[in-house]
Amino acid sequence: MRKGFHEFGLTLGGRVGGLVAGMATQVILAWGLGAEGRGSLAVCMVFSTVLVLVFAVGSDIGGLYFMSSGRFSVWEAIFYVSAFGLVSSILAMVTGYSLIHTSLPFFAKASRGAFLLSLWLIPMTLYSEVFLRLLTAVRLFKHSALITILRSLLQMLLTGALVWVVKLDVAGALIASIVAAAITFAACLLVFLRKFEFTAFRPSLSSFAAMFSYGLRYYFGKISNLANVEMGTIIVAFFADRAEIGWFALASRVTQLVQMIPDSLTVILFPRVAIDKEGKKDLVMRVARSVLVACGTVFFLQAVLATPFVLIAFSAAFLPAAPLIRVLAIGGTVYCMAKIFLSYLVATNRPGVASVTVTIGVLVNITLLWLLLPRLGVAAAAWATTAAYIVDSVILLLLFLHFSGARMHEVFAFSRRDLGDFKAMFRKKIPGSVENQ
Repeated sequence: MRKGFHEFGLTLGGRVGGLVAGMATQVILAWGLGAEGRGSLAVCMVFSTVLVLVFAVGSDIGGLYFMSSGRFSVWEAIFYVSAFGLVSSILAMVTGYSLIHTSLPFFAKASRGAFLLSLWLIPMTLYSEVFLRLLTAVRLFKHSALITILRSLLQMLLTGALVWVVKLDVAGALIASIVAAAITFAACLLVFLRKFEFTAFRPSLSSFAAMFSYGLRYYFGKISNLANVEMGTIIVAFFADRAEIGWFALASRVTQLVQMIPDSLTVILFPRVAIDKEGKKDLVMRVARSVLVACGTVFFLQAVLATPFVLIAFSAAFLPAAPLIRVLAIGGTVYCMAKIFLSYLVATNRPGVASVTVTIGVLVNITLLWLLLPRLGVAAAAWATTAAYIVDSVILLLLFLHFSGARMHEVFAFSRRDLGDFKAMFRKKIPGSVENQ
């Protein structure tokens, strides 16, 4: 696994660089927009993100799977993903434009101009995220890491300039995101043009349908996965004021940043698991254990230091976010580990199973929000999200055991070898006893 952890080191390095710049961006937004402005930005971002996932129908993960497994050539995958992305973006933007002109309370949390501007995030977000993942499918991890850092730095600098200097407030933050995503997409496309000579191919409806079918099987799972993360913000946006939305959005974002660890690892795992008939279950278990230790440590520190961290980094206006961070840290710890099992299911051509599992978590989330929101206020969103994460994690673990044939004690059988793996993640090498995994 020497090469695998070197690639993880590159990917994690990009995510860490992005994390630092991303956290700096959150600080800029907190001090520049205040709690109410941060809440308005959150609803605009959630609005565009939901539209992307609803209309993309999992084509991004479909393209990634077919390229990783060798069923599509590089330029075939780019063509099919790009074509579907164009249609998806148009449909999403038209739908979004229509919704903005309704009288739903959700759209009273930010100006109409801000919501209209957020529509341009749809194509830019879709293409930038998909093409970054396609780079990892062909194992261009160094390029992916550098472009990830570039995107985060651009967004940080543009946010500072447009929010603090030009005083464009929420609109400035949205423009910064749009421009950063557009440059990210352009940089990824340039890498593909320079690294891979174009080879002619004949587009076929059957290939397009196969990718669409794969994406469709994971469609509800992908939407549900987002819903577990953003459902609290969506529901709170209907019933809470902008400051409360800002508190939860900040707590949610700070804890989500920890998920860069499993996300970095799944990027490396996915192509390896996809081409292996047995899905490399031993590798998956070892990675899952390392993630549990790493993320559990970070979340513990977040929970203990939440109050001083929020006060110093984001101002006293955001102090109500501190207890929310502590609650979200509980569910985040177990869900980070479960993300490795989720990636296993998707990479072994079981996207439908993964979809059903994550959908169950969403139902738990919605039910608890409905029951707890009148009693707990914005804290209900944090508790509902944590409960959904725990339910999802238990089911994903059981499904991994079922399909891989592994046993429970094997999953949690920590050893000195795991400690070596964990250290090797950050040394970009692995002990020689573990070869070519």
